[in-house]
Amino acid sequence: RVYELLYDVLVEQARWMVDVLYEQPLTTLDGTNIPFPALAFRNFGFHDSPDKVIICGIHGTESASVVAAAAYAAPIAAFGKTQKILLIIANPWGYAQNKEYGYTNVSVGDFDQSASGNVDHPASPEAQKMALYLSHIMKKSVRFGVLDLHEDPPDDDGMIYVDSHGTYIYVTGYG
Repeated sequence: RVYELLYDVLVEQARWMVDVLYEQPLTTLDGTNIPFPALAFRNFGFHDSPDKVIICGIHGTESASVVAAAAYAAPIAAFGKTQKILLIIANPWGYAQNKEYGYTNVSVGDFDQSASGNVDHPASPEAQKMALYLSHIMKKSVRFGVLDLHEDPPDDDGMIYVDSHGTYIYVTGYG
């Protein structure tokens, strides 16, 4: 449903472009395996770089950023009339399965490496593809920053432990 909302508002209505970063296999209820793409929505061409980057759903168990992107798709599209925006849904498999990491049980986004352009030792094939995409699309940017919203949902037993951080933000880079 999230992809439907984002696609309808950003692509169909606002005429943004969409790129497939990579595909993660998803097994449906009837046992069929289908490719589940990680998508990047953008309102600018490859000759430009974005003014703003929004990356959602790196950890599938942290749904706040994905839900917020879908809920605020129209205001994001409106903001896109004056700003070049890149919106990435990074781990659709993890989000659909309520699993922190990707289908290989490895992180899909090591954004400290991605932001610095280090793709020699990625955390996973998905992290490498995302790092390559970001390094290509950010080539003209002088300043780069990642705002990464996290949330610590309850553990399997329903409890939030002392080492949990609640909702918190990491800021990486210079933007």
